[in-house]
Amino acid sequence: MGTAKEKARENLTEEQAEQYISEYCQGDGLIVTHPISGETVNILEDTEFEEELEEAQDAIDDEMEESLWDGPAGGDNSEAEAVSDGGEATGTL
Repeated sequence: MGTAKEKARENLTEEQAEQYISEYCQGDGLIVTHPISGETVNILEDTEFEEELEEAQDAIDDEMEESLWDGPAGGDNSEAEAVSDGGEATGTL
């Protein structure tokens, strides 16, 4: 997988590629307009989204660590008879 500069050079004319690279891939930072707030941000310095993403990933990781089959702490660990048809358990298959 190539970089944005490589992809630009592969898919655009030389003049278009150099213009694209100078506008969008080089410089002290990449200045963009936030799509919701409308404020101008430097995406190389703005880490707010990255931080929110990391927090969300931590929350998912915490949920995934919990077993779906664990009962409440100190709960009943006895086996329950499963009824697949919604009726009463008969003890036969």
